[in-house]
Amino acid sequence: MIEKAFRIEVHPMPVTPLDILHREFRRGFRGYNDHEVQDFLRQASQDFEKVVTENAHLRDQVETLQQRLGQFERIEETMQNALVVAQRTAEETKRGAEKRAELIVADAEHQSRAMTDKARSQVAELEVSMSDLRQQRVCFELEFKALLETYHKMLDRHQIDPPEAEIPPTFHGNLSAETDPDQQLSAATCDTDDRSDHFATRGDGNGNSVVDGDVTTPRARLIDWAMVGAHAET
Repeated sequence: MIEKAFRIEVHPMPVTPLDILHREFRRGFRGYNDHEVQDFLRQASQDFEKVVTENAHLRDQVETLQQRLGQFERIEETMQNALVVAQRTAEETKRGAEKRAELIVADAEHQSRAMTDKARSQVAELEVSMSDLRQQRVCFELEFKALLETYHKMLDRHQIDPPEAEIPPTFHGNLSAETDPDQQLSAATCDTDDRSDHFATRGDGNGNSVVDGDVTTPRARLIDWAMVGAHAET
């Protein structure tokens, strides 16, 4: 067993075409025909030489193919690496684009909410302003209507202008009796500061009001009396 395990196998040397061609055999009794043997060896040598040549050519082709295969493998590895890098870059680009899109959407929503809130605030302010303007218009119309009615009645009844320093005692009573109570109530609730800026009144010591200002015409004096009467009624 030990001898078999350590026995060295001796492989015979490969046979070449020349070995076949120049091979010599020992002659024996009643041996083969020399010419036939030589012809066969010559033919075998030629065929074997072709086989060896083709084998060498095939080995060259195999080596070339192996080299090309190595190149293809390197190209494949490069392409795989490039594909991995491209996929990684695409994923990073996608994540970046999604993040930017989220930021843009969030910013747009924030701006939209801010603009909506601002617009609502402005609308509320405008509604308040419009309500104030409507109230002022109503007050102005009521006051102006009452003033015009008083003015027309005064023009009808007072053909001669009374003295500027004295207002008839019955003026306020006539004004309150001739003016519609609803209009007096509505006019009393309105702000008359804007109108009073143009006409200033003072007391004469007897409980009566006297108009101060530039009263140069009878029409202007009548308007002043009407204003004083409206203030007295409120």
